[in-house]
Amino acid sequence: MRKRKTGPSRELIVAIAVTGLVVVVAVAIVIARMGRSQPQTSSTPSALPLVSIPPPPSPAPAFTAMPEGPLPTTLDYVQPARTKMVLNQIDLTTGRIRRLFQTPGDSGIFPSRTGDNVAYVMKRTSSGKEFPPGADVQGTPIVHVHNLRTGRDIEVGEGFRPVWSWDGSRLAAYRSTPQETEIVAMAMADPHLRPVTPPGQNWAILGWAGDRLLLFGYPLRLYVADLEGTLRQIPSPDATTRDPSPDGRWIFSVSHQGDAVFQPVGSRKTVVIDLGPWQLGQSYWTGNDLVVVAAATGTEIDAPSTVLVLDPATGSMLQVPNTQGAVTAFPALDGASFVLARGKVAPTWKLWTCRLSGDCTRSGDVRIGVAPVRAG
Repeated sequence: MRKRKTGPSRELIVAIAVTGLVVVVAVAIVIARMGRSQPQTSSTPSALPLVSIPPPPSPAPAFTAMPEGPLPTTLDYVQPARTKMVLNQIDLTTGRIRRLFQTPGDSGIFPSRTGDNVAYVMKRTSSGKEFPPGADVQGTPIVHVHNLRTGRDIEVGEGFRPVWSWDGSRLAAYRSTPQETEIVAMAMADPHLRPVTPPGQNWAILGWAGDRLLLFGYPLRLYVADLEGTLRQIPSPDATTRDPSPDGRWIFSVSHQGDAVFQPVGSRKTVVIDLGPWQLGQSYWTGNDLVVVAAATGTEIDAPSTVLVLDPATGSMLQVPNTQGAVTAFPALDGASFVLARGKVAPTWKLWTCRLSGDCTRSGDVRIGVAPVRAG
């Protein structure tokens, strides 16, 4: 039997925060333990058996995916300010920063990974006035979509915590109902949020898998849903699920032993990668199905850290040279390069633009703990 890795429990993921490497509750869902303990009734849909995760192959396959492309020249990121949220863009060749968009109060900014649209949420009162969600007034959360290029701003319906598809053509959100919380979604060609899940249950959005949503629901398993409201349970791994690949081919999870697990959507097959001593931070998919992630050997602020690139197609991993001290790594869309941040003590992250070969160039500074959303 393989020895379990020490460090955070499987309900936790190493992530980057203002004070450096800390442990936070994962956005991903731990399916296994919960799924086994749920009572079944005659009206409860049956749950498919969990997909067992085998040990990874040893030795691991050689990493061969080395796409070529230009270094990113800009990075868009969301940053909280004193009375608003702002979307900024840093020019990675000059270090200059400009503001792209801002919202009042704590309404949040949710940019699409590609395209010109951002979503944000406001609270509408019975009088029709709108306030930030944190305002001390009664109201209904309303999702807005703002086009950064044209300035056009439209209301798309009731909801909160919006989630964009990779190409920015679709949007999903949560909506509270008297029964529980449902999921609503839309295409930008018809910008009106509509329910895609049945009433009476709580659901969680794990991301867009191509033109379908990957959801977590009851019985405690994974589901895919389309804009027409077709909902289908799919095989769920006995692991902590993170998110799907943007083209809808893969589901990314982390096993109870700390290995990376990739599962074709709808399949019971798995690709398992031994991560060695590394515990993963925030991970990001590229447009060519690679995962780029900063990782550390522990949660201490001085724990060694690096950047890893995972390739589900071959089951291989690259530890990028010259990335020691990494706190986050945000990839360009083509997967050929990424923006590396270093700095575990406030107030600044120092940025580099890097290729997968480890060739890195100093590229400016941003406030520590910002949320990167686009590298172009």
